[in-house]
Amino acid sequence: MATKVRFGVEGRIGEKDFSTYMIDDIGIKYGIHGYGTTAKEAIEDTYASYEEMKDLAAENNDVLPDMEFEFVFDIASLFNYYSYLNISAVAKKMGINASLMRKYASGVCNPSKERLEQIQNCLKKISSELMTVKLY
Repeated sequence: MATKVRFGVEGRIGEKDFSTYMIDDIGIKYGIHGYGTTAKEAIEDTYASYEEMKDLAAENNDVLPDMEFEFVFDIASLFNYYSYLNISAVAKKMGINASLMRKYASGVCNPSKERLEQIQNCLKKISSELMTVKLY
């Protein structure tokens, strides 16, 4: 059975590079992380890092557990990974200033815990609305 492990995905302020890191400490001595010019590249590099660490562990007569990856995004990496999300439209749906949302997305400003919750709730609402769409 695979061990579920959360990885943070974050963008660097003012830059176009992203990284991942393990949030959960599962008691392994091998570092698994990723880097890339996009959030998607960083996530793909995380999987490659995991494979490299499994090989390194085997060379050391050690075993790395099977892992189920769960990625947790900061605002910058979220809008980069889900690039089809329109920052201004999400801000409008939330009822906040679009330039403030762009500052969150670029990493210039950090949203409060309450604001993060509002953003997440708005995204869940959008998701629910999309689930009801029927095309003909």
